[in-house]
Amino acid sequence: MAQGGDVLELRVNHPTLGSRVFFPKSGEDNNLDLGGFRNEDDANMVTASGEAIVKKNFVKGSLEIVLANDQKARLDSQFCGDLAASTEQGDWSFSVVDGSVYGAKGDIVGDIVSNLNAATFSIKISFGKVNKLA
Repeated sequence: MAQGGDVLELRVNHPTLGSRVFFPKSGEDNNLDLGGFRNEDDANMVTASGEAIVKKNFVKGSLEIVLANDQKARLDSQFCGDLAASTEQGDWSFSVVDGSVYGAKGDIVGDIVSNLNAATFSIKISFGKVNKLA
């Protein structure tokens, strides 16, 4: 049986900025790309004799996630800005309601967007490759 659901927590351990636990908002679409090999989808990847040409590339993994944003005390979105500005990568882990735990080394990429009305913010973390830990 396939089971989906919320990400319960997101952790980072950064070599100079320290550790932080983030709390994802429930009921949001959080997107995980494990990374790894992909085959290019190109109709022209074929020889004149009709034999397929397969082009494989290794792609990065990523997690797009919506987190709770306590702007008054925890300052999580500001901390994410500090992580994005750092030249060092953090060690990330996150757990899912089905009991799965994933981990990877990576950076925050793209915009850090706060929704002030919903008290949330969205980030994307880019990894070399995501590993399932449990």
